[in-house]
Amino acid sequence: ETAGAGGEIVPDPPDEEWFGAEAAEPETAAEAEPEPDPEIDTEPEAELEPEPEPEVQPEVVEPPAESTIPPEEAETEAELPLPEEDAAAPDPLVLAEVERFNRRHAAVFTRLRAEIGAGVRNYVKTCQRRLGVPVFGDLEPDSEGRYPTEALARRVEELRRQGDGADPEALITTEMSMVRELLSPARLKDIENALATLDD
Repeated sequence: ETAGAGGEIVPDPPDEEWFGAEAAEPETAAEAEPEPDPEIDTEPEAELEPEPEPEVQPEVVEPPAESTIPPEEAETEAELPLPEEDAAAPDPLVLAEVERFNRRHAAVFTRLRAEIGAGVRNYVKTCQRRLGVPVFGDLEPDSEGRYPTEALARRVEELRRQGDGADPEALITTEMSMVRELLSPARLKDIENALATLDD
């Protein structure tokens, strides 16, 4: 600033270089911003859509094939009788014989079990093997000493048709003869009395 003739302060003239520098700044700023390159794609990338999951096809269950047998034949086939060998019942006399044997053997079996215990089954099997004819085969007594009635009756019939004298009572005779050395006379008498009572 400069003092005038009347003592007033007169501002200095503006500095052209300063204004030039100030004015040049916007130009410089504009030049500093790079112009967009038309060759560069500035558009935002499109979002990728998820691929749809494959559809699950329902399982097709085929209906069962219809029978090709006419109804008349199907009824006839269902009514066919069993083979004669399976349907034929044992001879009533043989059945009665086996039932009597089962009653008598149950009386012996229970009394032997009281003396021998759990080893009574092995004792009976040993006596079966001592028989001359395999009357019982693979048949085994139940917990009371009884054998399957019809199965044993059929086996007895088959053996007799072959000429073998199959007699289930032979098992009781063998059991009593082998056990005489093991039981007291009183116990043997008890078993004999039980068998005699069953025969009355």
